[in-house]
Amino acid sequence: MGGLVSSPVDAATKQEMEDLIKAILKTFTIEYSKGYALNLVGKLKDDAKAAPPEEWKLLERPPWNKDYKMGWLMKEGGIRKNWKKRYFVVRPNYSIDYYETDVEFNKGEKAKKRGTISLCGYRVVEDVNAGILNKLKQMAEKMNMDISQLPKPKEYPQYTIELHHERRRCYFIQAENEEEYKQWLEQFKTCCWRAYGYTNEDPVHQGAFDGAVRNTRWELGRWGWWSWGGTEEQILTDLIGDQIDWAIMGRIYAKITGPWSVRNAVRNQVLKAIDKAISAAVKPAWTAMATAVKELRNKIEPTIKEMVDPIAKAEGEIMDKIKGAVMSLIEPLLKEHVTPHLGKILDVLKSPMTEGYDSVAHIFDEHITKWEPKGNTRDELTKSFDDLDWMPRSWRIGPLPINSVSCMKLFGHYTPSSLISIPTLLFGMVKTN
Repeated sequence: MGGLVSSPVDAATKQEMEDLIKAILKTFTIEYSKGYALNLVGKLKDDAKAAPPEEWKLLERPPWNKDYKMGWLMKEGGIRKNWKKRYFVVRPNYSIDYYETDVEFNKGEKAKKRGTISLCGYRVVEDVNAGILNKLKQMAEKMNMDISQLPKPKEYPQYTIELHHERRRCYFIQAENEEEYKQWLEQFKTCCWRAYGYTNEDPVHQGAFDGAVRNTRWELGRWGWWSWGGTEEQILTDLIGDQIDWAIMGRIYAKITGPWSVRNAVRNQVLKAIDKAISAAVKPAWTAMATAVKELRNKIEPTIKEMVDPIAKAEGEIMDKIKGAVMSLIEPLLKEHVTPHLGKILDVLKSPMTEGYDSVAHIFDEHITKWEPKGNTRDELTKSFDDLDWMPRSWRIGPLPINSVSCMKLFGHYTPSSLISIPTLLFGMVKTN
């Protein structure tokens, strides 16, 4: 780890890191393999017990395929810290593309992106300057320095948002005004929460991977809360980096002396070398792990299925018998103690349900009154309903789709999704009231 000055990482510490990386990857491999096998058996058992599809059922709402939000923002460069205006577009999968101009974006498939941001594993910092100061205080504590010895941090302008990650690139985004700032702030938070990072979307893999991350940390004696997100390689890299930071970096920081400029340069040099070493180990290890599991699954899945089918059938029969025996005891009690009181319960529920329905109707009328149609054709009118597609949020009411209700009111017909949206809205308002 040569370079700027003599490295604080001696041969013994370097070997300790290498041993720790190998040990974590070995533990993770065991936990992932074990979890994959258990999840695969569980899936096959569920498939065997699944009831045959019914002839009639409600249609599922089609997946969202429109961009969530787009608009102009200022973005700070990653290397040259200058501000450039970019046209941001939040995609249906919650990734964020940005372009030099909106004209370039409107070229469709021929458009050239300036970059893509995936916020899986990130968090949004609202007060950027306070966040930077807090991180400097934490760093000063780690390096045993007085905060007054550190240089005054850069002041970011009003309406700046930081998209922060402990080990990956952080993004600084500036909105034009308070309204844009609030809208993009909520949109970025949604992207952090909903972005999907795994390259393999198989639920068997996802369950095994999540369990392996959690169990590996427990094996390392790390019982505290730890969030993760990103691709499989990124998560494994973060897992190992976090453990090195917890177990080793304190001793390394204690060896770094001199003024802040020197300490910070050495620290950055050390972290860069560590990240390089972790990536060099993780990439081939995960590739080999994923390949081996995929090949093995194709061989063993038919055999497991043959063994699981009769077990699942027997479990289903046993559960039916237990359910029948339990209900034979419960049903008389329900008829005696519950049924006589149902009328009173419904009387109590009637008033808030009526009030909830009135509130829903009022909110809907308020929003539809503000709406201005754009375009003349049916497709253009339908598309212009996008700004009505989400109701106000709270921790009690999540996003409630009203697009189909809006179309129903204007176009004068009912659709299956409309019939679902109305009780959904009503139920949400009843819960709030």
